[in-house]
Amino acid sequence: MLYYRLIEQHLENQDSVFWDDSHSMSYMELHKAVMGFAKRMEAYVGTGGKDGTVLIVSCSCMDACIAVLSCISLGIRYSVVHETMTAARKKYIIENSNAILVIGQNADWITDPQIPFLNMRDVWDSFLQEPAERKKPVSLEKDAYILYTSGTTELPKGVLAGYGQIAFLVKAINHVLKNSSDDIIWNCLPLAFDYGMYQLFLALDSEASFYISDQPLIPLIPKILAEKAITAFPAVPSLIGMLLKSQLLQRVSGFIRLRYISSTGDTLPVRWIKEMEKSLPGTVVIPMYGITECKRVAVMPLEDKEKKYLGSCGLPLPGVDVVLADAEQPAELIVYGPNVMKGYWKVPEETQKSFGFDEKRKQWYLKTGDLFRQDTEGYLYFVERKSGFIKSNGYRISGREIDAFFIENVSGIYECCTVGVPDPDIGQRIVTVIYGICHMDEVDRQVCLLPAYLRPHKVVILDFELPKTANGKFDKKKIVEMAGKE
Repeated sequence: MLYYRLIEQHLENQDSVFWDDSHSMSYMELHKAVMGFAKRMEAYVGTGGKDGTVLIVSCSCMDACIAVLSCISLGIRYSVVHETMTAARKKYIIENSNAILVIGQNADWITDPQIPFLNMRDVWDSFLQEPAERKKPVSLEKDAYILYTSGTTELPKGVLAGYGQIAFLVKAINHVLKNSSDDIIWNCLPLAFDYGMYQLFLALDSEASFYISDQPLIPLIPKILAEKAITAFPAVPSLIGMLLKSQLLQRVSGFIRLRYISSTGDTLPVRWIKEMEKSLPGTVVIPMYGITECKRVAVMPLEDKEKKYLGSCGLPLPGVDVVLADAEQPAELIVYGPNVMKGYWKVPEETQKSFGFDEKRKQWYLKTGDLFRQDTEGYLYFVERKSGFIKSNGYRISGREIDAFFIENVSGIYECCTVGVPDPDIGQRIVTVIYGICHMDEVDRQVCLLPAYLRPHKVVILDFELPKTANGKFDKKKIVEMAGKE
């Protein structure tokens, strides 16, 4: 039973291991809060959830974590969604997910008055009023959550996960990251981002302390890392780039006990890995690769510097197998293993395109849609999404390759994103958009060193950050619009 593995087996631990800026709880106190809130939820949805979905409107606080754990304790399917989205997307998710209850801090999120709303702040009333009890086991085959993709289309696809996938992934990732009761994991990522949600599971499973907060202003991050003695810091590449820009880490490096910084969600430039590890001696930067459809595929071993300095995102997780779809590399990565999710919610035709069962291997597999290289030792190197290539003058061009070149060779770049802008004559114009303090003369000199087919038709240097999605990834739709206007 997943809930037992995450919480009930640790109840004798009396330390305060779960906290935000307002509350601090031991495992027993957390268990009581979850049991109390679960009982409050049952009044609305019953045990098992009537095959509906509980929507948890995300905020980075203990309340939202307790709501997630309450759903897990009851075996109810849930979906954590971002607080801010268009009205059309809200309506679609509520209808598509078969929402039977919305949990949040603002009832305005409700688009259907027949769906009940439960305020997250009721967590604390439930905690005070209800006695703790142990829950009956929930099958690992049961549906656990739907996670809606954060793409730029108006109608996102929901990825369906089971409790078995969560249980496997938590153990496998913790095995590689070596999380333990000596760690303090800080999560300032959205819970609607699987990278953020799984930090909660990783901490509870390993008895690591867990601190959750909204992402603070960049200048405050080094101070928080030092004052709260953080040892594990999950981040996205854009956040790491901003931290390097601030140059504040060097000033407090002697007070920071950070064991590792993990990174996923986009490619982490090798130059930034080296600069971060130089700024924080004793801290390991861990590039990883995963997508919502199978959560995590590869993690760089903590002790390995050589491969990550060559641009690798690591080795497949223990128990996960990968193959390249073609002998000629790069080729599409296909993933086999218990990390492969159940498919796309209510989109069987899309599920059939990407998911399948291999009769010989007796395993589920996922066609990732991502192109990789793999070396003779099994290390993976991300190249580009199959759908992400820029098609210009008959060439298929990786914008990430151009980004990596500029970041490696031009100083003062904080963010870089190369996109394809529609052009009636050549298909797409290559436009590189940079945020930084670099000089155009230096950029132009480096452009001349690129092969002719990779040279951007235009480079734009901005004095403000590039637009991003709620998960901290570059919002390429907005960047294409911006590049087309410049």
